[in-house]
Amino acid sequence: MYRIKPAPERRVRQPDGTLLPAAGIVEPLSSYWRRRREDGDVIVELISEKPKTRQKRGER
Repeated sequence: MYRIKPAPERRVRQPDGTLLPAAGIVEPLSSYWRRRREDGDVIVELISEKPKTRQKRGER
């Protein structure tokens, strides 16, 4: 999972058309966000290697 936030002094639209909050969002890195990163519109930070999964009963 990645934290995706707008680059300084940038306003970036999410795929659904809403503005990306200044604090950013946490989600997988899609081709849309890769293109925004290549254009210098967003900052992408790695948070974890894979999404959190629910534990089965009895597992820790």
